[in-house]
Amino acid sequence: MLEAAERARHFIFLEFYKIAADTTGWAFARLLADKASLGCPVYMIYDAIGSLETGEGFFDYLREHGVRLLEFNPYTPLLNKHWGLLHRDHRKMLIVDGRIGFVGGINLTDEYTVTAQSDAWRDTDIRIEGPAVRELQRLFLSTWQSKGGGRIEPANLFPAIEQAGDVILKILGSKERKNRRRIRRAYINAIKNSRTYVYIENAYFVPDRGIQRVIRNALRRGVAVSLILPETSDIMAVQYASRKLYHRFLKWGARIFLWHGTILHAKTAVIDDTWSTVGSFNIDRISLLHNLEVNVAVLDTAFCTNMRIMFQEDMNNCLELNAAAWKNRPLVGRLLETLFHLLRYWL
Repeated sequence: MLEAAERARHFIFLEFYKIAADTTGWAFARLLADKASLGCPVYMIYDAIGSLETGEGFFDYLREHGVRLLEFNPYTPLLNKHWGLLHRDHRKMLIVDGRIGFVGGINLTDEYTVTAQSDAWRDTDIRIEGPAVRELQRLFLSTWQSKGGGRIEPANLFPAIEQAGDVILKILGSKERKNRRRIRRAYINAIKNSRTYVYIENAYFVPDRGIQRVIRNALRRGVAVSLILPETSDIMAVQYASRKLYHRFLKWGARIFLWHGTILHAKTAVIDDTWSTVGSFNIDRISLLHNLEVNVAVLDTAFCTNMRIMFQEDMNNCLELNAAAWKNRPLVGRLLETLFHLLRYWL
């Protein structure tokens, strides 16, 4: 992402849930400030809650160097007539010159950097070139304009873009009032049409009854369903809500693999070597009902094969959950699972 932004000539758009005032965040800040100072327009949307701990000094530095900023849904009601604590911009995307786009689960923070003290979080991004980048840009502009970001200056916002390859893909974006269930529908349709396998890797997995139903039906058809979920989460309340469902999936015949070690933050899936997705969408109620999200769905055998191989490699860093052992887990854990599953609409 830094290399692509460094090569920008016309404009840079960033939309991230979280950018931190750490080594990684400042690396981006300095680059963006340099580009803006040299006359390349830079526009950034960041979420008020996601970047709550970043500090105004960080954003003041960007403003002083000409970076245009939009804080999504400030947490102070007096500053935001559309205020809603749960309604967040959870997207993570970068667009350069309308020709290159990045989408996935990665925030601009040090969690994704290997250091002497720790390994990086496990996450996945996808880089896109070609006409599909326009759809990412339209999502960005829609949010910028609907939230009062002001005038966008670059004249050549949508340059003529030739086909960059032969991979068929679709940008799936949820907006404030439209397409709230678009990504969920894509998951459901893909699982409904599965014939061989369904592999899902997701950091916050609390599926609603509709997604549970299509997974159960796929298992009844003989489809192999495997889930990679975190052994330890950065949001334990969601983890407990997710664990409430493990027994149900194991009883239906799914295999559950718990990611061992660093935090799992990826949001990916691959089905039958024909359909796969990478993005910011967690399979939970917050992503479905409240957040702005964006995923890329890819229909390409070679790409999906690589996604399957990546999933299988991740399984090597997992512990498979044993149904009998899970059934005998401690009572305290069960009580917490029941409590937080009841609260799943607000997690």
